Amino acid sequence: MRANHQLGFIEWEVGTGGNHEITQIKAYIQGQGVGKQLLKLYKQYCIPPCFSVYAFVLGSREQARGFYKSAGFREINLGKSIYKDDDTILVWIPFEEL
Repeated sequence: MRANHQLGFIEWEVGTGGNHEITQIKAYIQGQGVGKQLLKLYKQYCIPPCFSVYAFVLGSREQARGFYKSAGFREINLGKSIYKDDDTILVWIPFEEL
C-alpha cells in the first residue's frame, strides 16, 4: 500500500465471547488484494479473546460473498431475517483460520 493514499478501510465490533463482527470493509481498488490486506491488518490489531469473525451480507451481493468465500469464510443463509427485500447471509470463520 502506498503511503498517504487511503486504499480502503475496515470496521469491526467486539461482541460477547470473543466474537467479532466486521461491520464494514471497503477497498477502493478492486481485484488487487486490498481487502485481504485489510483482513490481515484487522487480525494484527485484534485484542483477545478472539473466537470467531462474522459479517452479514445481502444474498444478492455476489462480489462481497465471493470475497468472503475466497478468504475462507463459511456461509449460513438466514433468510429474510435482517434485510426485508433480500436474503441475509451470515459469513463466519474461526479466528485462528483467518
